[in-house]
Amino acid sequence: MDEVGISIAAKLAEYLVDPTLRQLQYLFCVGKITRNVETKKEELVLRQGRVQERVEEAIKRTERIDDEVNKWKNEVVRLIADVENLVQELNANNGCFQRWCPTGRRYHLCKVLAKATQRMAELNTKSDQFEPFSHHVIVPDIEYHSSKDFMFFKSTEMAYDQLWEALQDDDSSIIGLWGMGGSGKTTLIKEVGKKAKELGLFDRVIITTVSQTPNIRKIQGELADLMGLELKEETEVGRARRIAMKLQSPEERILIILDDVWAMLNLEDIGKPFGDEGPRNCKVLLTTRRQDVCSLMDCQKTIPLGLLTEHEAWDLFQTHAKVDDGARKVAQEVVTECKGLPIAIVAMGKCLRRKGLDEVNVVLHRLRHSKPVDVDKGGSDAFTCLKLSYDYLGTVEAKSLFLICAMFPEDHEIIIEDLFRYGVGLGLCEDADSFEIARSQVIAAINVLIDSSLLMYFVNFKSEKSVKMHDMVRDVALWIAPREHGTIMVNSAKELNELLEDEAVKDCYAVSSWKKKTELVKFPSQLDAPKLELLC
Repeated sequence: MDEVGISIAAKLAEYLVDPTLRQLQYLFCVGKITRNVETKKEELVLRQGRVQERVEEAIKRTERIDDEVNKWKNEVVRLIADVENLVQELNANNGCFQRWCPTGRRYHLCKVLAKATQRMAELNTKSDQFEPFSHHVIVPDIEYHSSKDFMFFKSTEMAYDQLWEALQDDDSSIIGLWGMGGSGKTTLIKEVGKKAKELGLFDRVIITTVSQTPNIRKIQGELADLMGLELKEETEVGRARRIAMKLQSPEERILIILDDVWAMLNLEDIGKPFGDEGPRNCKVLLTTRRQDVCSLMDCQKTIPLGLLTEHEAWDLFQTHAKVDDGARKVAQEVVTECKGLPIAIVAMGKCLRRKGLDEVNVVLHRLRHSKPVDVDKGGSDAFTCLKLSYDYLGTVEAKSLFLICAMFPEDHEIIIEDLFRYGVGLGLCEDADSFEIARSQVIAAINVLIDSSLLMYFVNFKSEKSVKMHDMVRDVALWIAPREHGTIMVNSAKELNELLEDEAVKDCYAVSSWKKKTELVKFPSQLDAPKLELLC
């Protein structure tokens, strides 16, 4: 019984004495409280800085910060501001006649600060316990592929309607769009894909470029990135199976756009499952210059994209050129020479923007008397138009950079910093007295090419700024090079040492090899290439 009495007395002391001591602390230990506040605040500010560094690193990796981290950051900012205001008010009340009164303002401030000190200690501890700190973000798909210059014409509207109808048809799992290079296939499918995403026909619209030499691993990687899928398999077969499992999932309806297909591509190699068990929620839309590719790919719907009529071509030309009435008649003849090819029309329009009759006459004369004789049938007119855009480039730097861009493979992402280095190496910036001025000269030349529709900025998810060259424009550059400097040899099938042993190297201005090296390349001891200026 005595033990029970002692226990009850201890509990009463705990409940009565401890609170009393805390109340007295708020009255008589103001200095200790403020020192504790400053110590915990300094610790919290340091933790805040470390957390912010982790946030910035995660943002650079394009990751999304966890909600708990953002909640912690916001509470820390509010708490530090509140503590600073409370300390400031406490110092102002230091001489208050109520300082000995438990109900006074000074007593209240000390009590609140003590609680804030405890909360700061809790937040300090919590900063080491974020799990996860950030999340991998699925890369946005078709939203990044906008076409501000897109215009609806009767010829494109017909193909657009057919594409839209095919996408809604459950019996059409593979759809092909074919037409001449530069006819606007890529622009059209981007618009259709954006509409399909906006109206909820598909949850995800993924676009990837195939080109003449398909890189299966690269295509698989792009599909995986845009589906938020991590591929850890070493082999292409294993990666394809992983992608197929994702596509078979009923959670999302997915449209895969394969742009610029040149030959038969086995879709199972990249991860598209087929047969009766194939997913109904996944469709493939491909573009090609060759109609037979649509047959080889077993397209259920094959849709042609024709060239523009003369009236449509003129409207598109004037959108970019805006020639005055005095030059209108001759300008219409220039448009006629473009043969309804949108890429040539846009290039001519920008070339002749707000030019007078004399300049337009010169262009028309050259179009009629300077046609190439060694270009594939059907492409010569567009080649001539694009060649004129090159001729009208105002600077040697722009022309040289244009040809340098052709040494990269089709659809290659060309890093602007690389172009700057090549330009300096080739002596394009000899009059620059600093690297800053040289870099500005190169960027200015790139802007000239972009304004002339010979290059286009490329949106990526890295920090490097880059550009791309349309494959037909690249063909024109490769065709121009032997007439200006020398041949540009681009090869992805041979090792560099094999290329340099080729007799054709004697006439080359630039040689680039893009074959993945399996061993150290042995450079030849002698190289008979008097015109060679650039070796990549």
